[in-house]
Amino acid sequence: MTSEIPKAGSPAGVNMARGSTCQPSAPTEKSRSMSEYLDVGDYDRLIEMEPHVPEMYNKIVHGFLGHKSWYFTRSQYPTVRVREHGAGTGKLTHRLTDESFWFNRVEVEAVEIDGKSFGVLQERMQPFKRIRCVNADSVRCEHGAQRADAVLSALVDHHIPDSLKLDYLTGICESLSPYGIYISGSIFLREYQSMEDRVDALKEWHQYVIDYGNKNHHLFEKQEYFDAFVAMQEAAAGLGERTGKISTKEYENLLSLAGFFFSRERIGPWDLNRYGDCELENFSGIHVYRAWRADAKEKLERYPRE
Repeated sequence: MTSEIPKAGSPAGVNMARGSTCQPSAPTEKSRSMSEYLDVGDYDRLIEMEPHVPEMYNKIVHGFLGHKSWYFTRSQYPTVRVREHGAGTGKLTHRLTDESFWFNRVEVEAVEIDGKSFGVLQERMQPFKRIRCVNADSVRCEHGAQRADAVLSALVDHHIPDSLKLDYLTGICESLSPYGIYISGSIFLREYQSMEDRVDALKEWHQYVIDYGNKNHHLFEKQEYFDAFVAMQEAAAGLGERTGKISTKEYENLLSLAGFFFSRERIGPWDLNRYGDCELENFSGIHVYRAWRADAKEKLERYPRE
């Protein structure tokens, strides 16, 4: 992993195309729709009950706001354009609206492929005029001259088939503005040696989440919510070889090939006492990546914070 983080600064003389939006391209293989294996209502109600997910959402938003305050000065960026991939039912999107001081400079394009999730997203975001919801596959969007100042995603990468991951990440890199940032939070499996081992790692992770739910059973308002929570984990684990979850090592290789330099932060878990001598890096977890275009590294480091 490349660990360099750009020094703080502000851009100078950047000319970016604006106004165009993500348009669906002709689909071939596509991202997996969440409602193919999960109940969208249960997901919307229960996803933040999963361990480390709320912290992941907050880390993504704060990472964006920190980068924005340093690089996107009001004089040169009167509007900061954000594209969210796999917006789902709007859990991450809505957090951007909570930052009212910043929101009046931000325009958000929230892209979601799943029709049922999109319906919830569209209704939830209806009051916010600076959020545009797009029912499309983030993998197959043609951005053209569009440049995003930030691309955000939460729990999206594992919905993308392995065969499309590199194209997906390359497309994000190419669509970023010169000082743009890509921030992604997701579940990453421990390293594995075979597909059978990968499936074992997948099952281990979802059993960890179920165990967490059992330990915190009192947080569920109704027994039926807990039952749905368990069913969600069993459904995700049941994908087996169809899972899109990969290790951090594999993901970082893809990021490098796509043209990024990046940093990674583990969000959790941190306490693995119940797993005996298991070390953190030998157990799956939720991580947040911040990534920048490799060809912008020198520019990002050149301008000290004003």
